[in-house]
Amino acid sequence: FLELLGAKVELNGFNRFNGGLDCRGGNTTGEHSVFAEWEGNEVMFHVSTLLPPSDEQQIHKKRHIGNDIVIIVFQEDGSNPFSPATIKSNYIQVQIVVRVTRDSNNRNGPAYYHVAVVSQCDVPAFGPPLPYPPIFQKGNEFRAWLLKKLINSELAAYRSKLFVVQLRDTYKALLQEFIQKFPPHSDSKKKREKSAKKKKLITKD
Repeated sequence: FLELLGAKVELNGFNRFNGGLDCRGGNTTGEHSVFAEWEGNEVMFHVSTLLPPSDEQQIHKKRHIGNDIVIIVFQEDGSNPFSPATIKSNYIQVQIVVRVTRDSNNRNGPAYYHVAVVSQCDVPAFGPPLPYPPIFQKGNEFRAWLLKKLINSELAAYRSKLFVVQLRDTYKALLQEFIQKFPPHSDSKKKREKSAKKKKLITKD
C-alpha cells in the first residue's frame, strides 16, 4: 500500500517538502518516509511504522500524526473494524480508512480496497465523491483518486471552525505586531494639520 501511495525516500539530505520531518541527519523521525507528487502538489506522509519508537508514550509519533489534519488508517483483510474514536486529537479533521478486501469465493485472487471517509461535522464537503460501492482496484486510478481526496480534504478542513478561529487570532496578532513596529508618526499628523490651515488661508484671500 505504501508503494502505491508514493516513493520511499531517504530523509537525510532530502531537500523537498519534508512535512516537518528531520532531514538533517539526526534521524529523530526515522531514516525514511514516503513522498508523493500529484498535479504540482508535494505530499510527505507521516508513516507510523517508519517513525522510530521514542518511549512508552510514543511522543514522536503522537507529535506528528496527532497534529496532522488528515490521516489514512490502513487495515489488512480480517482486521477488527476501526472506530474513529480510537485516535484522540484536537487537530485531526478527516480520517480516511482503507481496508483490504478480497472476493469471498476466491481468497487467493486480487486484493481490492474498501474505503470509508469520516470528517468532523463542520468540515465542508469535498470531492472527489466516494463511489458506490466504495471499492477500488489497486492501480493508478485509485492512487489518483486517493491523493486528490487527501489534498481536497485538507483544504476543506482549513474552512472548519477550528482553523477559522485560529487563523483569525493569528491575523489579529500579526496586525497588532505590525502596528507596534510601525506606529502612526506624529510628524505626519502635524504636517496634515498645517496643510489644512494653509488651504483655509488661501480660501479666505
